[in-house]
Amino acid sequence: MNITAQDLDRLLLAGENITFEVKTATNGVPKSFWETYSAFANTNGGIIVLGITDSPEFEVLGIENTQKYIDDIISTARSDKVSRNLFTSPDAIFSLSYKSKNIIVCEIPEAPFDDKPVYLNNHLANAYVRRGSGDHKITKDELSSILRDTNHELDRELLNNFTIDDLDMTSIIKYKAILHKRAPSRQFDTQDIPTFLSNMDVFVRDRVDGKQKLTLAGLLFFGKLNSIKSYIPAYHVDYFDKRGSTERWRDRVDSEDLEFENLNLFNYYEIVMEKLRLSIDRNFELDNQTTRKPPGELLIALREAFVNMIVHADYLSSHPTLIAEVHDLYYKFLNPGKMKITKDEFFFGSRSIARNPTLISLFTKMGAAERAGSGSQKIIDVVKKNDFKLPEIESTIEETRLKLWIAHLIDSLNLPQIEKDIYAVITISPTHSSSKKDIMKILPHYTDSQVRDALEKLYAQKLISKHGGNRNRTYSRNLSELEFIKSLEAVTEKVKQIYTRSKKSKL
Repeated sequence: MNITAQDLDRLLLAGENITFEVKTATNGVPKSFWETYSAFANTNGGIIVLGITDSPEFEVLGIENTQKYIDDIISTARSDKVSRNLFTSPDAIFSLSYKSKNIIVCEIPEAPFDDKPVYLNNHLANAYVRRGSGDHKITKDELSSILRDTNHELDRELLNNFTIDDLDMTSIIKYKAILHKRAPSRQFDTQDIPTFLSNMDVFVRDRVDGKQKLTLAGLLFFGKLNSIKSYIPAYHVDYFDKRGSTERWRDRVDSEDLEFENLNLFNYYEIVMEKLRLSIDRNFELDNQTTRKPPGELLIALREAFVNMIVHADYLSSHPTLIAEVHDLYYKFLNPGKMKITKDEFFFGSRSIARNPTLISLFTKMGAAERAGSGSQKIIDVVKKNDFKLPEIESTIEETRLKLWIAHLIDSLNLPQIEKDIYAVITISPTHSSSKKDIMKILPHYTDSQVRDALEKLYAQKLISKHGGNRNRTYSRNLSELEFIKSLEAVTEKVKQIYTRSKKSKL
């Protein structure tokens, strides 16, 4: 969707970053355009604006013949200079009038996993990634990570020279007991260990030499720690409880701690999930009638977030570390590897792309994971029901971080008191908008300059919008992402009702 001049104002105010870049382009399309194109395509996508200088303060120079530039860019994208043409949408590149000059906006999507890396001049070494506000040639580790992401069955790798002796028998027996309790008719308790492990795809017959071999998933899920580290030397799992004012942490589960023997993924899940369950007994569970809400709903969201972290991790990365953290206002989950769906798909859709399908199966069988694609919706349902701030997701080639908030939007922001006060005034206004004069009538203890500066900061953080010129300007509160999702759902439901009534009337 084409960005507007107001959108561009916001982008420039925030400055160049991992998804935004400006270029002068006074003498044609610059060579660096294609480096940024490759970097955006291989990272999170982004917007390139031609006709604005990045120094000293985003001066708008404009472009004389925008159509020629656009034609040149499209022509090059279709040539062998670029491995993948991402300008397939008619809205992907267009001219925009901005501050009385014409500029060019290029919206570059992240490339599909199977089309990465996007590189230049027919050479993989000419692939770029985005780090911060800069384009960088892809490293060996980054290239390996991107190529691994084209494999959607990473954990089904068969391992040579590993046997059942490399597995922790206590973990296997506990897991068997869980499955038997869930499905007694399957008689898991009567199966001998080798048969059971074969049925769980922990051991699979190699069709090349006919031998039964341990899968990577089996090693990670049931393995002895020394055996896991013999194949993945940097394997590490961690948990921190960082609530309160302690400088470090109040509780920790660490795979290197001798207190926790054989902290494979099954044992890690069992130990940490119990700690997450105990962590939800907090004051925020009181609703408006001061009755305690059932903790089960939040527990479901935590379970899904925790399991998602485990099953979607890239354990063959150079830093295969899992970290789960408990904080006062949020939970944080970190895993190696880039998320294989977009943020929109996480929040709105039900599509799931597996990285480790056998791990997903093992967790699903024990009742610790939802069917493919529904886990994120369980998280969003809990967030919507409690009006929590929408979860934050950061995903790079190296790692994915999920922050699951257990606080409302305004409580989650570390705002000065004046900004909180002004935001509250705008929010409760009967007209849903307020002028600076209106605000100062209600908050007379703040000066004109203090209110003006605070309004600009709220605008910069996209918490409010401006309307009208300086003399008649009013401010309104922006819909939060959660409110936007709810409004879309309400519209969708209304359309369904109209469609249903229409069909009935024709019968």
